[in-house]
Amino acid sequence: GQTLSIDSVNQLAKAGTGVGTIAGGTAKTTTMADLGAVAAGATKDVKLNVLQTDGTMKEVSLQFTGEDTIDSVIGKLKNEAGMNAFYDEKSGQIALSSKATGKGESVTTQIPDEFGGPGRVSQVDASVTLADNASEDFFSSLGFNNGKALVTGGQNASITINGATIERTAEDGFVVAI
Repeated sequence: GQTLSIDSVNQLAKAGTGVGTIAGGTAKTTTMADLGAVAAGATKDVKLNVLQTDGTMKEVSLQFTGEDTIDSVIGKLKNEAGMNAFYDEKSGQIALSSKATGKGESVTTQIPDEFGGPGRVSQVDASVTLADNASEDFFSSLGFNNGKALVTGGQNASITINGATIERTAEDGFVVAI
């Protein structure tokens, strides 16, 4: 018979995460108008590209109003965008993660420095990206400051079999025929 040697498991697949921070103690009933994310009586269209379990990115469009609360935004991100989302009132942190594992798509981000200058440009892998400036502005009002890359840090699984390194998202799985 044939021998198969699994030399190493290099890394496990994991989902990407992102954290935005607003003032600690901000109630989950605080409106988007109060946070400056959407004007009172107005609507803002937000477009996200979200990593799916098959490894593709899916565009998701959401609408937020000035009357939406932090709690309702969290609900829309979970129910309409298919993400994991949580808000901690005490710390003011909004924690997001993709439901799918894997590194997502590569995007270039430019984050202004603390003096309002052009800041740094970087290339990152993102599980959830923002499609336009209006979407970036909305999430910036919620304390996210990574440009187009909303959820980052996801990684593919990687194993070495008979000297060959193979990389997959966890959902792709590893099927080896002998």
